[in-house]
Amino acid sequence: YTGKALGYSDKKDLEVTVTIRAGKISDMSVKHEEKIDLNATKIVPQRIIEKQSVQVDGVTGATVTSQAIVEGAFQALKQAGIQ
Repeated sequence: YTGKALGYSDKKDLEVTVTIRAGKISDMSVKHEEKIDLNATKIVPQRIIEKQSVQVDGVTGATVTSQAIVEGAFQALKQAGIQ
């Protein structure tokens, strides 16, 4: 399932793809054009998978990117019927 949210870099969307297996988030990937993300595109998805929730802490200094990843994941999970 894929969700999009407005990122920081050039006001372009981030695309977040969430893979669901057995009713759980098993994998996530983020397509983006963020120039400086302070590893938020790796850390935030990892936190979401570990916690099985979009209620995770962001990455300091990459607040907009972190929020966009969470929003994109939320949109993808809505498509999957998981909230």
